[in-house]
Amino acid sequence: MEKNLLIQNLKSKAGVDNLSDRTFDEVATLFLSQFTEDDKVTDETYAMPLQMLKTMSGQLRHEVADGITKGKTQWETEQKTAQQKAIEDAVAAAKAQWEKDHPNPNPKPNPDPKPNPDPNAEKTLEEKIAAAVAKAMEGVTGEEGSIGKLTKQFTDYMAKQEQEKKDAIVNKIREDLKSYLLDVRMADREPVVNLAIKEMEIKEDSDFDKLKIDVEKLYEAKYKEFYGDSGSGPYAGGAGGNGTNSNKDFENYIKQKQAEAEEAAKETKELESHLM
Repeated sequence: MEKNLLIQNLKSKAGVDNLSDRTFDEVATLFLSQFTEDDKVTDETYAMPLQMLKTMSGQLRHEVADGITKGKTQWETEQKTAQQKAIEDAVAAAKAQWEKDHPNPNPKPNPDPKPNPDPNAEKTLEEKIAAAVAKAMEGVTGEEGSIGKLTKQFTDYMAKQEQEKKDAIVNKIREDLKSYLLDVRMADREPVVNLAIKEMEIKEDSDFDKLKIDVEKLYEAKYKEFYGDSGSGPYAGGAGGNGTNSNKDFENYIKQKQAEAEEAAKETKELESHLM
């Protein structure tokens, strides 16, 4: 059986949807030698790889759900150890079942046992399986794997939530400063108030009492920059000037312009009467 066909069969028979293509590829590579003769492939041949895939899938689902519940930090710390243990347990169980179902009737005796085995001797089947599964899991937990992507999404979501929380606190502080200047200090130039607050450096943990002092100074400086040493002051009632209300100044200005317009209209009418 070709490897690609084995991969497709494993996907179809396993019935899981949260393992990466790389994981299926690694498992197929590990067991491919058992599927070389199509006429000898049975359901028992698929038993061990399918059990391994289903165990990995179940463990991943459990870890993802548990990780979201407990929180990102604790999940990232515990997930690798928990996954590896689950994989090792699954490999051991699958290997035991496989050896039970497929006993070797003619074990070859070792004619010349070595008292000191070579430390670099061929790995046991269990070690091969564990190494292959561990490698496959790297594809799942890496940046492009299902857990890797979920971790990044979770991290980005938490960062966004934290930033939105900070922004909300800062915006509330700005609104409170505006209310302080307009309603408490009776500042009479709202555009200058908005400009002063906009230029303030505000953080979510800023000292509000200090901010009130700083914003007053900045507002008064901006007021003087725009209006100079005019008769009116930055606060209604003369708290920052000579007591002239800016609204009264505006009313007087309108009355003056109306009087000038009436005078111009009168002169025009008199000129027209002389020309007739």
